[in-house]
Amino acid sequence: VEVCEYGDEALSAQNQPLDFSACYDSLSKLNESNFKLKSLVFDAENISANKVSPIIDALSAKGDILFQRAYADWSIDNTKSWQDQLIKTPISAIQAFHHNEKQAVDKLIMMDAIEMAIKHNEINSFAIVASDNGYYSLALRLRELGKRVIGIG
Repeated sequence: VEVCEYGDEALSAQNQPLDFSACYDSLSKLNESNFKLKSLVFDAENISANKVSPIIDALSAKGDILFQRAYADWSIDNTKSWQDQLIKTPISAIQAFHHNEKQAVDKLIMMDAIEMAIKHNEINSFAIVASDNGYYSLALRLRELGKRVIGIG
């Protein structure tokens, strides 16, 4: 699992997309002192379900996770591996029908994360688990709201 913490220096290069595989090679390198309550979101359409448990275990060891959500169009075939994982792990499955829209899941993750950041001041960190780098704008906005952003993928 690759981890990248998006701090000021990572977000200062404006036209550079965030690369979730560029920064750290393990969750153990993250500074525990800044973790209080976290929101953990999975882009389940492009991350393997077998990575869920190790990610949750590592982040839980660093502090409490208030929200755990997995986003996908659960009617498509490539999300079937997530079904067992969702049964045994306390993750809320969020349905995002595509309706011929390419980035439906990404957009819903972005809207929900901003809503959580505004409504829940007690959340100080967001972990975004995805294998693409389409979350630059979200990471930037969350940082502007004073939140710590960690990309995993």
